[in-house]
Amino acid sequence: MARGRETDPVSDASLPVEPGESAEPIQDDAVAVLAPGELQAPELDPPGKKESTPLRTCLATRAVLPRERLLRLVKDPTGALMEDLTGRLPGRGVYIRPQPAALRLLLKRRGLVERSLGSVSQWPDEEAWLKRIGEGLTRRLVEGLGLARRAGSIRFGVMEVEQALGRGERLLMALARDTAHHSWEKVERLARRRPSSAGLVEVLDRERLGAACGGSPAAALGVAGQAFIHRVGVDAARWGDFFAFDGRESPRSTAAPGRDVGRQDQGGDDPS
Repeated sequence: MARGRETDPVSDASLPVEPGESAEPIQDDAVAVLAPGELQAPELDPPGKKESTPLRTCLATRAVLPRERLLRLVKDPTGALMEDLTGRLPGRGVYIRPQPAALRLLLKRRGLVERSLGSVSQWPDEEAWLKRIGEGLTRRLVEGLGLARRAGSIRFGVMEVEQALGRGERLLMALARDTAHHSWEKVERLARRRPSSAGLVEVLDRERLGAACGGSPAAALGVAGQAFIHRVGVDAARWGDFFAFDGRESPRSTAAPGRDVGRQDQGGDDPS
């Protein structure tokens, strides 16, 4: 019997569907999907562009998200499975939500990967792989903040953020996860009430957030410049997916209602 094909954005190409195979989404109670209050995916399209933001389906959870919100997996030249943090490595790839539970599930269901990528010569050790991905996501987030700082696109501290928003400057606000609650409430109000706010994310801690921008510990900062808002917004979303608040309430990160976090409305090079 001839094999059919299913057009599915779960990978870089359509997937073969064996006779009798089900295309139903995979269900697993251990894997979370989008939660209310979570950072909304950035708008990836520049103004005037008619094509919609590219979407992909997570191979493990079947959640459909903007492609840049997911983690791409490819085979290296030896055929071993590896992560592609930039989404630019050559070859065919599959996409997965960057959550430890989803990554663990994928390692248990290897046939899903090989159905799309072909035979994998070497599978990563689970714990070492998760450690490497977590470090890679953190490094990319810190590098993006560093690029913004060197370009003069960081507004350091709550007072400077508030002044910049008062001038109508478009900012993505970043809060350290160990910020005091009263400081968080103040910045959250700014994110929701100021027309120029591009949203709010919670990342790192005060020491690492300040160090990423070349300064002392920082509870809050603002990212200006559309290219940097886009880069840091996407990296923060993936970082937040991986480093969720284990056993506690969901992350407070949220995009300001009705705001387009990543729309290209200013000039400048894309720091991706």
